[in-house]
Amino acid sequence: MIWNEAQKYLIQGRWFDLSHTLVALDFVKRLNILEKGDETITIPAIMLHDVGYSAFSKIKDLVILTTAPWIPPFSKELKKAHLIEGARISEQILQKVKYDAIKSEEIVKIVETHENEDDSRFKRNINQAIVADADALTRVTDMGIRIITEEYGLKEEDVVANFIKHLDRWFLTKSARNMADEELRKVSAFIKYTGMWK
Repeated sequence: MIWNEAQKYLIQGRWFDLSHTLVALDFVKRLNILEKGDETITIPAIMLHDVGYSAFSKIKDLVILTTAPWIPPFSKELKKAHLIEGARISEQILQKVKYDAIKSEEIVKIVETHENEDDSRFKRNINQAIVADADALTRVTDMGIRIITEEYGLKEEDVVANFIKHLDRWFLTKSARNMADEELRKVSAFIKYTGMWK
């Protein structure tokens, strides 16, 4: 039921939020096994983590302003606003489906903080870390790289090179870091195969 409600918001946000969430959901399931996460918290949290973008769907260049923090004209204010709005929407959805109140509280907190870049990222419990890592892992997939190259007009090999520089800073768990390496090896192999790798 949570997924049905989340989809209504995800399709209103950025053009890729629904597919991005499905890929992140797969990463959450894998990380739950490796890192012993609580799937009754992490799975709803990842389903809801980007519902807040629906509140900003009318903003021109929403994708450019919110997708790649290292590329101007990224908007920290808009990114933070999606966290706050996402928490509000998540709370409404969880109440509507009558989800466990204690678990809902943690889920809403995860939605509200899943992309904080300050030191609080490193003081998270394992469920928070799993959701943040699953979200970040989508960047290093074929889909994530394609979104960046298409939206920002960058070369695929330049995006991959940039990602490699930031990997240690993006992930909170060792499992996610290893999965990122795995994903990038797949992408690198594809780039080499298509003759795009220099």
